Amino acid sequence: MTPQEKQWHVFDAEGRERKIVADQTLAEQLADNLNGVVIMTIPHQVILVDHVPSCNFCSEPGEYDFPTRMGPWANGCEKHWIQYRTSAKLGTGMGQKWVQRPKYHGN
Repeated sequence: MTPQEKQWHVFDAEGRERKIVADQTLAEQLADNLNGVVIMTIPHQVILVDHVPSCNFCSEPGEYDFPTRMGPWANGCEKHWIQYRTSAKLGTGMGQKWVQRPKYHGN
């Protein structure tokens, strides 16, 4: 798999990850059968995480981790990522978008 290939993570209705597939249609069918959800990731660009931290510039979720024009890296909401980013691209050294995995509601 190349770093740019998308992956679809299938979660069941309880929030447990059940499968990772390379085909969106298959992922959606599996999720439908499980009454679950599908989350798409791209290695080094869109990352699945347990928790998305707050934006370093406001109180919104900081779904982007990126180097700022001021120098240091930051967690930022979309508004502040656009305002302070050094690149519009995501990837190694340029930043990534964090997507929170579903919460597990089981015992």
